[in-house]
Amino acid sequence: MQQRRSSWRSRSPRRAVALLWALGLVGLVLGALLGDSSELGSGWSVCYGLWVAVWLVLRAATRGVTERPPSQLDERELKIHDRFLSLGYYTALVGCALVVVHLQVISHVDPTGVAQSSQLLLITLGLAGSVPTVAFAWTAPDEDPEDFEVG
Repeated sequence: MQQRRSSWRSRSPRRAVALLWALGLVGLVLGALLGDSSELGSGWSVCYGLWVAVWLVLRAATRGVTERPPSQLDERELKIHDRFLSLGYYTALVGCALVVVHLQVISHVDPTGVAQSSQLLLITLGLAGSVPTVAFAWTAPDEDPEDFEVG
């Protein structure tokens, strides 16, 4: 059981899932910018849900190190947590600034484009929450099997 669990948590599967997450991100942004902005569209919402599901798989593969409270982490995990959490913070700042610029531009061009901006804001929120996990999943080395031995 432990061998099977650690194999899907190794670097190659994590990177494959991280690439799937990135492709989902590109698809969501293109769907929001190029799709019909008069409605939020159930297709886009389903894609967003799948994108979040991919993030949850990555979260499980990385044991939620970047999301757990600091009190539940050891010293090594705490350093990882702090390093990648700051990445999420800066992603949120930049993403929200881009959405504000988009709102300013779109309000002059097409006042009905607010739905488009709400989609971009949802993407930004998901991006800020998941970037720490995705970055850690991409850069973390394979786990040492000796860490899982009991006794």
